[in-house]
Amino acid sequence: MADIICKELGKKLGMAHPEVVFDISNIVYIFSKASSKTEAVVNHLVKWGDAGIVDIPVCDGAVRPVSKQVTNQRIANGEKYRIKAFKLRTEIRKSKQRLHRERLDAAERTALLKAIKKKESNCKRNETLSKGKVPKNLPEELRRELSDCAAHCANPATGGRVGEVVVSEFEADALMCHKLLAGKAVMAETKDSDINIISGGITISSFTKGKFELSCITASKIQDAMKFLSNESKAVFKTA
Repeated sequence: MADIICKELGKKLGMAHPEVVFDISNIVYIFSKASSKTEAVVNHLVKWGDAGIVDIPVCDGAVRPVSKQVTNQRIANGEKYRIKAFKLRTEIRKSKQRLHRERLDAAERTALLKAIKKKESNCKRNETLSKGKVPKNLPEELRRELSDCAAHCANPATGGRVGEVVVSEFEADALMCHKLLAGKAVMAETKDSDINIISGGITISSFTKGKFELSCITASKIQDAMKFLSNESKAVFKTA
């Protein structure tokens, strides 16, 4: 759905292949549970490229605003979650030892298995929360992964590709808004509503499990964009 709208908007701007800017720091959070966040982001970008879109990955600069910098409180919270995960792993190990060493009746065994499953879920959650969401040297990691999988080469069938990783001087928001306002990009993929407000453009604000949600502060822009979809589309227009 979103790729169809991007292509039609691109035609209106005279683009052979529409450009979409991607808020990489934002997208990393979406894939925070992935074993390799960088690989998950690369795979996500490649899918868009294969659909005929020219992706422009935009990363935050090295100098970030105070509101986005890691605080002592966040560091302390990370350590707290790490300790909780460690304690839960110890409890899980002891519970599993009980399963093998003790003679438990059916009810006791079922209760213990249920408790283990709950602790494993909590342990995984605390381990995720204890880790930093954005990998260190993210732009460099992205560049290497994208280069290794030849993502910068245009797809012969669709013409889409992943562009070079762009690092903003400060926040990615400013660079993304500039591209939208200047007509150099048809959309931005981000959950950051500031981009909607500042640029007045359309953003892809939800993009998981094969479902997409487009957002804009101007209802008519979304309604006009939906006209590009076929009559069989299940897309629904909603107001906030």
